[in-house]
This record gives sequence, C-alpha cells and structure tokens, in this order.
Amino acid sequence: MLGYGNVAQGAIHELYKQGVSKIHVLGRTHTTKGRIDRWLKGVDLVVNGAEQAVRLRGVNFLISNQHLQELMSDKSVVIDLIGGSPANRSPVEAVINSSFLTDPVFMQDQVSVSSLWGWPMMGVGRSPRF
Repeated sequence: MLGYGNVAQGAIHELYKQGVSKIHVLGRTHTTKGRIDRWLKGVDLVVNGAEQAVRLRGVNFLISNQHLQELMSDKSVVIDLIGGSPANRSPVEAVINSSFLTDPVFMQDQVSVSSLWGWPMMGVGRSPRF
C-alpha cells in the first residue's frame, strides 16, 4: 500500500476485510528512488493511495515503467486509486489517464494496471440488479 492518507486508509480496511493477511504500508521514506525497489521486487499487488504535490506530478513516479518491466513479477497487479490525466499525472508512470468501467484494466509488461475513475461504481456494475 502506497500512502496512508484517507484514500489509502479506505483501501487498507477493504484489503483487510477481503482477507489479505499481510499488508505493508509505505510512506514517503519508503518510496524514494532506489529504496522502493526492494518493496516492488516480485510483489503480487500494489495499491497506490499516495498523492503528490503538484510540482512533483508528472516528474516523480513512485512506480515507474522500469519497475513494471524489471522488478515486478508477471501477473502482478497495480491498482492506482489516485488516477490522473496527462495534465495531472498519477505517481504510477504507466497511468496517463484514468481507466473507465467499460475498460478498467490494461496490461503493461505483463503487469495488470487499473486506475479506475469512480472506484465506488465498480460495486454497482457488479450488482445483480444490473
């Protein structure tokens, strides 16, 4: 889990409810260049809940494309709860635009990446009423 603010706290609670027994919460000191590498090597799931200052957006990527290619295992999953756009980038370099309910995931270097705009709607989309 990247971050521990409001967005990250909700994700931590949900992971726990879903039975994930081992969660590492990484803050700013853990996510500096070079230091985050050990946490990403061979990881199954990364949830990004870390926001960055405006001056760092599009400049500092906590999860770079190089991380996806060289450190993360094939079939790893990155869920970016922050999302973004070309003018307001996420800390996940592969995320240029948020994804949508109709196409929530894309593959990059054998890693599944999702940055779904409107995560709460995902549950509605799975509701038996629809």
